[in-house]
Amino acid sequence: MHQKRYKDLVIWILSLVAISDVINSSRTTIELNWWPEMYDWYDKLNISSLTPPNYVFPITWTILYITMGGVGWLIWMMPSFSQPRLIKRLYILQLLLNWSWTPCFFSCHLIGLALIILIAIICLVSIISYLIYTKNNTVILLMLPYLLWL
Repeated sequence: MHQKRYKDLVIWILSLVAISDVINSSRTTIELNWWPEMYDWYDKLNISSLTPPNYVFPITWTILYITMGGVGWLIWMMPSFSQPRLIKRLYILQLLLNWSWTPCFFSCHLIGLALIILIAIICLVSIISYLIYTKNNTVILLMLPYLLWL
């Protein structure tokens, strides 16, 4: 029984990393072929001095998607907590918003909408954490790096 549960965890994690990788690599391929000026656009933005170097992003996001996969698995595996449907829907919604942020910001250059999406993700992650904190502290610990990065 435990072995199946851990296989499910691995599937959750690999699925999230793979889907995210496909979304980001297809975006990058399209932009390199059709919109090479995207990099000029980004370089011209007034970026915070706290923004890490570009090479940090793929490493960080891979780690965050691994932890988010663990969170999803924990949410679906938790035997009892209040409002399970709501928590699952909020988790899926924050994930869909997360995946929509990159094309919204980088491909469409909709900075204002990207900010709204980011705020919505932060709110959803906070709500999920609040709804679960008494039932499973592991979820909170896994969500914290994601929340701090956001």
